Amino acid sequence: SFTNSGSFTLQTTLVNQGAITNNGTIDATNGTLQTGGTFDNNQTLTTKSLTINASSNFTNNYGATLNITGAAGVLVMNGNFTNNGAVNASGTMTVSGIFNNNVTLNVAAATVLTVNAGAQLTNAGTLDNSGFVQNYGTFTNGQTFINKGEANNFATFNNNNLVDNRTGASFFNRPGGTLGMGYGSKILNAG
Repeated sequence: SFTNSGSFTLQTTLVNQGAITNNGTIDATNGTLQTGGTFDNNQTLTTKSLTINASSNFTNNYGATLNITGAAGVLVMNGNFTNNGAVNASGTMTVSGIFNNNVTLNVAAATVLTVNAGAQLTNAGTLDNSGFVQNYGTFTNGQTFINKGEANNFATFNNNNLVDNRTGASFFNRPGGTLGMGYGSKILNAG
């Protein structure tokens, strides 16, 4: 196992096949991370590229922050990703596994978040989209989805609480898409 409790600067590549715990600061602004084991982020992790391999687990714990930076930033979720803190994403985000957002996910302008066929995104916190959301899998909104950009549903979007489609935003339920509304849920549309 590897534990960081200080300041760790990564300029190249870190490949995790075991267990990593970050209790400090990891600055991989110019580096890439690939995890095939377990990774617990308890503080601050900043990177331009994070890949979570199939059958692996990444947890951004309570009070922790994960920053995916730059226009060329990449977050690939082939395994299980649980966010209990804050994720600030730029660039490209791809969900091919399971992504549970329990607190805050900020999708920056020009950022594309794609949920692939067979994948699951469950939002039990706040998902604030200023970019583009492309859903080809199952997207379940259990709390607050703020759309300031563009959201496209080509598969299954279950709204069990609030979709807040802001002024200037677009939400499209495309041909073949299913938009389900749970009891007491609502869509506020100013877009």
